[in-house]
Amino acid sequence: MTYVINISAFEEYSLSFKQGLHVYNCIDKTYFDMNTLVSEVRKTLFEKYNVDFSLPAFLGIAIGYWMILFQKQWAKCF
Repeated sequence: MTYVINISAFEEYSLSFKQGLHVYNCIDKTYFDMNTLVSEVRKTLFEKYNVDFSLPAFLGIAIGYWMILFQKQWAKCF
């Protein structure tokens, strides 16, 4: 997760660059794993302290591929 402070500090730093095309790679260390992040968000928004439902990765990927095939099969071209 890149925080707003990091982005604003980088923008301030980049103001000193000369005019032209510049390529950037934003790398920031991970602060939370997914379960911890979901727990923190649920605690903040809903005052619940657990992770209710977790979809297995293979099932999420399979659903994503199915949706792509569904879209390609029934998509209308304009």
